[in-house]
Amino acid sequence: MTVKGQTLQSLLAGSEVSGQDIADMCSVSRTAVWKAVQALQAEGYGIEARTNGGYRLTGEPEALSEAGIEARLHDPCPVRVLSDVDSTNAYAKRLLARGTGRALIAAEHQSAGRGRMGRDFYSPQGTGLYMTLLLPSGRPMGEAVKITVEASVAVCRALEELCGEQFGIKWVNDIYYGGKKVCGILTEAVGDLESGVTTHLVLGVGVNVRPAPVPEALKDIVGWLPRPVDRNALAAGIANQLSRAAGSMDYYRSRSLALGKKVRFLENGLWQEGFAREIDDTGALMVETEDGAVKALKSGEISLRLA
Repeated sequence: MTVKGQTLQSLLAGSEVSGQDIADMCSVSRTAVWKAVQALQAEGYGIEARTNGGYRLTGEPEALSEAGIEARLHDPCPVRVLSDVDSTNAYAKRLLARGTGRALIAAEHQSAGRGRMGRDFYSPQGTGLYMTLLLPSGRPMGEAVKITVEASVAVCRALEELCGEQFGIKWVNDIYYGGKKVCGILTEAVGDLESGVTTHLVLGVGVNVRPAPVPEALKDIVGWLPRPVDRNALAAGIANQLSRAAGSMDYYRSRSLALGKKVRFLENGLWQEGFAREIDDTGALMVETEDGAVKALKSGEISLRLA
């Protein structure tokens, strides 16, 4: 972790801390700590310095901050915050091509954000959290749905922890609140086709944090979080939750918006109807069609009436 990140981590503990204590923790000079404090203040952090005393955090900026995310990560990794990017997933893949194997990327705006099925993901400036986790992986490519389920659980838990409200998951990876979509997730795997094993996961998350003007076509679909949250805390919270999301299928089922309902699903380019009976341990949605046949959906998408 950077000196700036460690300094902020100490200040987030909520009490006054001396520059010497921070210097000892970081194994740097007090001058280095002072420079870190100045850099944080330049980013909008309110930090009071008391003569013969220590530093105290008095306020945080609304903007995304590398130090603000880094200081909250349980398992530190390189953090990059961008003012504008085509897509955080695309940026992560460029980092991977240059040899970076693990990182968290967040942006204030995406000019070419992408969702599942090749759709655009609307990413207005400064109102959402657009982030990607680049993670090493040795999992079979056949676990793609299960990995996406784990990502959905991580996001849902982080949102519930910060908002104090319950969210729903529309199979396979859209997060809803109040009948509207507040988050989309795009999981991409990089791997060896011969071995069938992924080397890295590119996990993109887009959360609509604060209300913003949206295109007319999206007004009935797009929703917002029930209350404002710190986007730096949310980005770190999602990363932290992902580390414990494995084996959380029961949680996923408990938040499912599809189970027990009639759904339409897309298979081989055709829309069909059925009844969502179960989600198995691989994340597949078991749908019983009108003729009594049971299909295990492992990809594609569904639609259902949420009202």
